[in-house]
Amino acid sequence: MRELSILLRYLGFSIFQETGQTAQASSKRFGRRDGERKGTKNRAAQYITILLLSSLPMAIFVFYSNYRVYVTLAKFPQVASIFFNTTISMFSLFYIVGFIGTGMYSFSRTDEIELLLTLPIKTSTLTIYSLLISLSSQLFTLSFFVGSALGYMFGVHVPAFSFILRTLLQLYFITSLSALFSVLGGGLSSKSIVRKLNVFMTLALVFVYFGFTYVEGINVEELGNNANIARWLSFTNSKYNVLSWAYSDDVLLVVLAVILSILATALFWYMSGKVAFENTQRKYKKQNSDVMKKQSYASFLGGFLWKDLKLLVRNEQFIFLLLYPFIFGIFMMFVSPSSLSSIMPFIVIAVFYCAMEAGMLTSSEMQSRELFLTLPVTKSTMILPKITVPVFINIALFLLVDVVALIMNKFDKVALIFIPISILLFALSALIGAYYSITKPGKAKRQPFSNTATFIIEGITIGLAFAILFPITMLFETQNLKEWQVLTCWLVMIGSIIVSILLSYFYYRKLKKVIEME
Repeated sequence: MRELSILLRYLGFSIFQETGQTAQASSKRFGRRDGERKGTKNRAAQYITILLLSSLPMAIFVFYSNYRVYVTLAKFPQVASIFFNTTISMFSLFYIVGFIGTGMYSFSRTDEIELLLTLPIKTSTLTIYSLLISLSSQLFTLSFFVGSALGYMFGVHVPAFSFILRTLLQLYFITSLSALFSVLGGGLSSKSIVRKLNVFMTLALVFVYFGFTYVEGINVEELGNNANIARWLSFTNSKYNVLSWAYSDDVLLVVLAVILSILATALFWYMSGKVAFENTQRKYKKQNSDVMKKQSYASFLGGFLWKDLKLLVRNEQFIFLLLYPFIFGIFMMFVSPSSLSSIMPFIVIAVFYCAMEAGMLTSSEMQSRELFLTLPVTKSTMILPKITVPVFINIALFLLVDVVALIMNKFDKVALIFIPISILLFALSALIGAYYSITKPGKAKRQPFSNTATFIIEGITIGLAFAILFPITMLFETQNLKEWQVLTCWLVMIGSIIVSILLSYFYYRKLKKVIEME
């Protein structure tokens, strides 16, 4: 326990998120500096506190939205129970998948584990430490789980003591199973897969968050009288649904959940001292003469363009920045009668994210500029893909939202006006992002801009997006506008378009000047 407390105190839960210079800088801030130990803050406690504070608003919202639903469904206790089992099974599944993904990587022989294995620390201690790291990464999912459970308990007025015990059993059950599978699968996952998995899990939870917002507007009293919906949800009360055994009315299933939890814990404890911390698996393609003779995609697209496209696919942060506006726009399409209601929020969010994408690509390039400057290429050849790639991808996603609206018979011809406007806004956003990533870079590795630059970018991109899109929406969707209102909308829209064009030229000139000086 002393070894574990030392690891938690001085390393915290961020060891697997820091490598190279980032980890060294972090150790200097929190541990030793110039041979002297300075600062004795508990890094694990700090990390958990930050996660809890960031997850608390989400837990409160989930609790409130679920409570409102369950207060109405209290008249139909069976339907309330089915709905609760559905949501709790879904969150339990998210928790297990995310936990196993992170755990499989933390139980592999990474560079960080290699360092810890050279220290006089027991293997079982490292295993438990890795398990706690995996557990801490699932606090966001747990906020949904706890919020939903408390909403059901207070909304339906179930006995609090027994329900809390069942909830603790459920958490123990899914944690013990996840830990066991993580140990068994240690070394079968790579860091990139784990991070991408966490991104998709976060996006799934955000989509569920939007779903709760939509459910609040449904007349839930009709659910109790709707046999089709009841039959559709009834499988969650089935004895074959392992993820709902802790809440089952069948005592035998509850006992089975307890027994399985104890067995999984015992097996995990037994294997914790035998974990080999193997290397993560990697797949390598066999390189033969035929393969080497084939032309790569880089020869067709250009080396820097192909490199940036590969970086987008491999980086989980890029994936989140690209998919979040798209998923949000698709969701808004389901809850609104027109495609305009989905396209406007998509553009507003994507415009700001486009600047971040261009900034991240440019920042990554500038970190290795000494190497690339030795190549027979111009500086514009290096920087141009950092602007064009985010712009074209976001435009493609915008057109995909339009295609989905067309398939769902919700496409509005007015949305065609947004195509040239979106191109202008995305181009401006990419130019601004590339410029500030060079002139005002962030301190952290994954932070392309400084805080000041981030606020400037956010103000320009989102401000202009609203100033152009909102008047268009007012003109085409609001009836009986007064003459001064129509005139104001046109003036604001045209003025904002002119400002966007001027700013695009302004930042293009400044970016070109900065590149020439580098």
